[in-house]
Amino acid sequence: PADSYSVHLDAGAFRDDENYTLRMERNTLHSGLDYQINNRWSLHFTGGLSQLVRRSVNDSSLVAPGTYDGAFYRDRFSGSNRNADLFVQRNGTRFSWTAGLSYLQELAAVSSYYYSRVFAYEANTNYDTLDLQNRVLAAYWQGNLNLRSRAGVSGGARISHHNRYGWIPSFEINP
Repeated sequence: PADSYSVHLDAGAFRDDENYTLRMERNTLHSGLDYQINNRWSLHFTGGLSQLVRRSVNDSSLVAPGTYDGAFYRDRFSGSNRNADLFVQRNGTRFSWTAGLSYLQELAAVSSYYYSRVFAYEANTNYDTLDLQNRVLAAYWQGNLNLRSRAGVSGGARISHHNRYGWIPSFEINP
């Protein structure tokens, strides 16, 4: 589904700022597939994409009819998220487990512009040189052992590779 919003922002309590607008658009698609191999084994895939663009403009160069202060500001933020998981599950009466692979990618871009005629000042900001992105690829396993009707133990492990931080292992044990 796609969402799109456009609003006029306030200049203060009960006062609209007619020259300040914010527009946001978000597009999202997520889905999954499940395949039951038999009564104990199943295969699953989930994945999705989400994109967001947010723009604001504050054109205060006209503050009243015939009165200008010469200030203008605009910014833009865009981001996206892509993810996918492929995993297999085995369900048993005493022991069940899940194992799979996971991928996540996040991207962002930020820029802004400001101009003031009164102070003869102009500023451009762009964060593209910061390479605002994350990519994580992981493999994981989790198992559950039922010891009695109300007691059990679960444990798991995950090894992730992050594009900036390298390999990151994590473990869990829960009674």
